[in-house]
Amino acid sequence: PEAQTKTYGDTLTLSKDKPVLTGYKFLGWADTPDAEEAIYKAGDSYKKNKAASLYAVWTPRTSSFTVKVKISTGLEIFSGPDESYDVVETVDKGTELTLNRVDGDWGKIKGTKTWILLQYVKEVN
Repeated sequence: PEAQTKTYGDTLTLSKDKPVLTGYKFLGWADTPDAEEAIYKAGDSYKKNKAASLYAVWTPRTSSFTVKVKISTGLEIFSGPDESYDVVETVDKGTELTLNRVDGDWGKIKGTKTWILLQYVKEVN
């Protein structure tokens, strides 16, 4: 969402726009970057009269989800969740893959033992 500015004495309604991070569910906003629980939800009111930065709180997806390859050079599929593993295949831009596990920046392809980097795909809604 766009940055918002609160005026002293007024209540700010936080944007209802939710950020998107492939493989993760947005829980809301917190006032520390390492928070595991959200203090505010999208659209909540912020009443404090002090400057603040709010940070998105994420949790890994726990159910299968579909992604589409977004890079034109092809997406490398690895035998494990790290670039030190072997590349076992490359798939083309636009290919859809179903993932069932997230580990940091990596997503596991459902029904296989293979992994992809999430930064090169976009979640299909």
